Amino acid sequence: MDMLLSTGEQVTIALLSMALQELGQPAISMTGAQVGIVTEAEYSRARIVDIETTRLNRHINEGKVVVVAGFQGISSAGEMEITTLVVVVPTRQQWRSQLH
Repeated sequence: MDMLLSTGEQVTIALLSMALQELGQPAISMTGAQVGIVTEAEYSRARIVDIETTRLNRHINEGKVVVVAGFQGISSAGEMEITTLVVVVPTRQQWRSQLH
């Protein structure tokens, strides 16, 4: 079920990334799994366990806007299952402290 629920976000991030590129802004769209959001394997209500920021930072350092699909990640259970989750957005200061 989570695979189906995540498709709307995937279409939206692709379209937004394409629109930004048409305006001359380099951009890339990424799913939660591609950006490194690792979650519990609790389908439809997973919590974030870890975020691997290496790939995200690389694209940002290349000057790209990274458009990430919301409400999804990949489970840490070793099965590479897409999970949907509730997202808590950190403040700018919390985000910066996490990146450094």
